Order: sequence, then C-alpha cells, then structure tokens
Amino acid sequence: MSSMEFNTYKLSEICDVKSGKRLPVGSNFSDEITDYPYIRARDIKNGKIDSSSLAYIDENLHKKLKKYIINEGDIALTVVANIGDVGYCEKELDGVNLTENAIRLTNFKNNIDSKYLTYFLSQPFSKLYMEGLAAGAAQSKLGIYKVNKIKVLIPNLDFQKRIVSIISNYDQLIENNNKRIKILEDMAESLYKEWFVRFRFPGYETAEFENGIPKGWIVGNLLDIMLLHDSKRKPISSLERSQKEKLYPYYGAAELMDYIDDYLFDGRYLLMGEDGSVITSEGYPVLQFIEGKFWVNNHAHVISGTTNYSINFIYSLLKKLSINDIVTGAAQPKISIGRMKKKKILIPNLEMVKKYSDVVEPIFNDIFKIKNINQLLIRQRDALLPRLMSGKIDVENMNKSNSKCETNVISFDQFKQMFEMQSAARAKEILEDDIKASYEVYINDKNKKS
Repeated sequence: MSSMEFNTYKLSEICDVKSGKRLPVGSNFSDEITDYPYIRARDIKNGKIDSSSLAYIDENLHKKLKKYIINEGDIALTVVANIGDVGYCEKELDGVNLTENAIRLTNFKNNIDSKYLTYFLSQPFSKLYMEGLAAGAAQSKLGIYKVNKIKVLIPNLDFQKRIVSIISNYDQLIENNNKRIKILEDMAESLYKEWFVRFRFPGYETAEFENGIPKGWIVGNLLDIMLLHDSKRKPISSLERSQKEKLYPYYGAAELMDYIDDYLFDGRYLLMGEDGSVITSEGYPVLQFIEGKFWVNNHAHVISGTTNYSINFIYSLLKKLSINDIVTGAAQPKISIGRMKKKKILIPNLEMVKKYSDVVEPIFNDIFKIKNINQLLIRQRDALLPRLMSGKIDVENMNKSNSKCETNVISFDQFKQMFEMQSAARAKEILEDDIKASYEVYINDKNKKS
C-alpha cells in the first residue's frame, strides 16, 4: 500500500495484551527507595510513564510478581479510574512491575512501531473511544477482552517511522526543558532547606533561639499563610471539553488534563490535590505550580499568596512537607480544608520570608518562561500529530524540508517557527534568547547521542 493508505486492525491482531498485578494481600510498598520500582496507574499519562514518583517494593515481592512486568518498547494502558491513559516504556523502566489497574501491549507484529501506536492511542478521540468501551458496569473497567477489540488505524511501517521521527523531536525538546526546570527548582529548594530547615539563614550566627527555633518565628497552620479560591472551581466533562476550542489549560487534581475556550484564573497560583491523587509516594502533597490563564476542576485546591507570604515561598514550603497526618480516606484519599487548618507548620518572621521571596523570584520567573515554551511546544506537537496521521500534512515533504533529516535534527529556524505559529500575543511573552537557550540544550543533547 502507498504511504497515504491505512489499514484497520484490532489490537489482538497486532500485539499481545498482558495484565499487571496487584500487591498480594497484606503486602505494602516499601518506605524506602529500592532496586524494584512499581508502576501505578497515576504514573501513566501523556504518552509516557512518569518515573519521578514511582512506588517501590522489596526483592521478595518483586520475585513474586516477576511475571507482571513491562519491557522497553511496551505500551502501558490504564483500564480503571482514569481509563485510556497511555505510556510508552523507555529503556530505564525495562523489567519494572506493573499495577493491576493497567495492562501492557507487547510482542508487536513486524509492521508495527510501538511508539507510533502510543501516539495514536494518546489522541483525545482514542481516549473517548476507550472510555466508551469501558462503560456499562457499576465501575467502568476496560477488561482485556475489551482491549483486544480496540480498533486502530495503521499506515505502513515507513510512514509510522517518519511520523515518530518528527514528533520525537518535539518530545526531546520538551524533555530537555524539563531538565532545565528541574535544575532551577532544585536551586530554590536547596536555598529553602538551608534557611528554614537547617536554620542557616542570613545572620544566623548571631540570631537568638527560643525552644529550638529562631526568636520571632512562630508555629501556625497552613491557612495562616495562604488564600484559597476553591469556590471558583468548576468541573467540565471530557465530552464537553472535546467540543471546545483549545485555548486555555484545564487542570485536574494532579495534571494538565485538556485545553478549553475559557478561563477562571489569571496569574501565578498553586494547585494542591484535594481528592484522588493527593499524596506522593514520599508523603508530600501533589502540587502543580502554574502561571497564566487557566481553568481547574473541583479536585484541586487553588492557592494564592498573601501580602506577607508570596506564592513562591508557599510552594517551597509545601513541596517537601509531610502530609500523611492530614490525608483521610483509603479508597479515595482526600485533603479537606479542615485538615489543612490543623496542619502545624513553622512560620519564619516576615523579614526572612521577604528576603527568601526576593532571592527566588528571578529563579521562578525563569522556570515559568521555560514552562511557557513547553506549553507552546506541546500545543504545536498535539496540533501537528493528527494532521500527520491523517495525511493532511505530507510526511515525505516535511522530512525533505529538514536539511538535517539524516540525523533527525531540526534547524533553529524550524524550532523558532514552532512558537511563531502560535498566538502572537502569547509568543511575545517568550524572548528569543529564551528560545535560543532551549535550542542549545536540544543541540547539545543531540551531539552527546551522535
């Protein structure tokens, strides 16, 4: 068949579908990081398996569950709760145990590129399709027999690989920017620990201490330093969102879920999971630090700073704050406003809070510049992918236009065009120097791998 022709397959015709496995009754995750990560449904999203907050098990449990692992190149697919979330297994997660709330696609036929299939299954229409297949029971579930019946449109292998090559460039740029963000966040976190945990703040050598804390610092609760805007939240169903123009981010308890045509908030805010995904495996709150115009559903607390306590300070405090004592509910974890009011924290004096906020403000400004670049890249990638898959954009000509297609490296002009294709008002927020910085990271990473 030609590069523009597609065949329809059931998943059972192009790969094997294998289940994950729950922990045996009476077993628990390890309190410490071990050599045996365990992938949960919450780790599977946006075409990737997030390795930043995996759970861990001990060696004995790993041996008991050794048949229920995922391998490099497999695809993880969630089958309960957030049905239809998809993640591609990279080399670093080869051999890791997989939850019973997901299945894996493996042993692909020779005419299938599993990364292409990941992209296809990650499309919004695919998620809606899978959610529809799962409906019908008291608790929706996408059983293996239903997964086997999922139909997909597949072009020839050469066409698949060309699309993967193009879209992977975007993924790599996004990943490189995430690395830059991580470095900057680590800087702010290290400073917070030095000043407010180790008490090595400016002038600590001559500071007076009372009852083990600096004089003038007090013990309060979370609501003493923040404002909540939960009354403004409003959920929108996935079906309704699918019919809206994709202009502004729509956030859930733990992640960016979609884009819609309106917004509720404008500015720098902190989202903290209220129910569902509320606590990490380390016992910290699930946070999303965001800036700009956005909408949020009713599963995340919406937090802003006050006159005396900046949102940057609040984020730094919450990022490594143990919250096991304020999470309620086993089946559906929840952090209520009442429980937040009971959470005791050490509140520094206002002078020290202001000094910290002033020092980290440029750091967080840089973080949000890079986040804005990533949002544009993600929007551009997600707009381009369905056009490539449908044949509306000629993949062959697009590859030819890339003067360095032999090494799959895009030029700076092409990189810059990714942003110019977006809304002019939004693009003006990003300086060319910031774009160049991201591009340099991308090229350096390419050179290391070549």
